[in-house]
Amino acid sequence: MWGGGVCTTCGSISVTDLPGSDFLDDYYKKFNVDYHGGGRARGAKVRQARYAQVYLKLLPKLKSGKKLLDIGSSTNPFPKIAVEHGYDVTILDYIKPEDLDTRIGFVKGNIDDQRVVEKLGENSFDLVTAFQVIEHCRDPILMVQHITRLCVHRGYVIIATPLVGSFSERNALGRTPWFYPPEHIHLLSIRGMTRMFASFGHTRIKAKRYELNLVRWLLRYCLAYFEGIRGFVVKKLLPKYWTRTRNYRTSKVQELIYYVFEINKHGFVPKT
Repeated sequence: MWGGGVCTTCGSISVTDLPGSDFLDDYYKKFNVDYHGGGRARGAKVRQARYAQVYLKLLPKLKSGKKLLDIGSSTNPFPKIAVEHGYDVTILDYIKPEDLDTRIGFVKGNIDDQRVVEKLGENSFDLVTAFQVIEHCRDPILMVQHITRLCVHRGYVIIATPLVGSFSERNALGRTPWFYPPEHIHLLSIRGMTRMFASFGHTRIKAKRYELNLVRWLLRYCLAYFEGIRGFVVKKLLPKYWTRTRNYRTSKVQELIYYVFEINKHGFVPKT
């Protein structure tokens, strides 16, 4: 069994047997020991630094205020680069990064914990970033609710995450390789992510695929499109074969997407 369920409405994928909070706490307290940002271990530091520069470019231009909360930074150097570009940065994570720049604040914990939100302070940040984090969270809806409390009215939330629910992922001959519990337990489609933020009254400003450079972008998304076209043809001509293959094979569709949401504090915010 592959261990996931697909939303028939939006195409998002979630684990069918949700890990417990204590289990995930223990898991992520050890996470940074051998984590190198995904992909090959060789050249990981250079690759992470390059992605950190990409993340910096995703931040919207602010007329005033540069207080930034980065959730789940892990070993990525983005917070340090953001500080060097004039942002007042605080990190929220399970483990304090080694050799943390003294200019960067740190709060230990996870975004699911209301006590952590209270410690950080409501309406404390102009920007909240979560790069490759929401797919790890036990409760994405609770994460959005807590972000709403932390961010100022008309502030921004930037989220980067694996993409599911696209033409390529839905039609590929195989399941998405992005889904691997207990690490990736919720994968949200564009529709699913947008609906979740909209339920709190927030507005989606952007939703775009991204990569380090044009060559890598073309390689990643051309391959994904080819896989989608091939799967679509097989699904039409040999639907039973497509279903069987979908159940046991892993596809090569690995799309990435980032979102920018504007926070509306006057929208509907469910009570905890």
